[in-house]
Amino acid sequence: MTTRTIDPNKPHATRRDLAEHLGLTVRTIDSWLADSTNPLPRYQRGNTVRFKIAEVEAHLQKQKATSS
Repeated sequence: MTTRTIDPNKPHATRRDLAEHLGLTVRTIDSWLADSTNPLPRYQRGNTVRFKIAEVEAHLQKQKATSS
């Protein structure tokens, strides 16, 4: 598997882009999307979901800080 370099401010990163960037599986991203208690920041139109990687990273850092 090749690793792609993704611009953290790319406004249209897919679930796959995000999973590869974070070193996770798409299934994990889907699980996080289903969690209504702490939803990932995303942009959604119909069934299409996109992310700004920088926003997701900030969200995860904030979540990590509050759980410590």
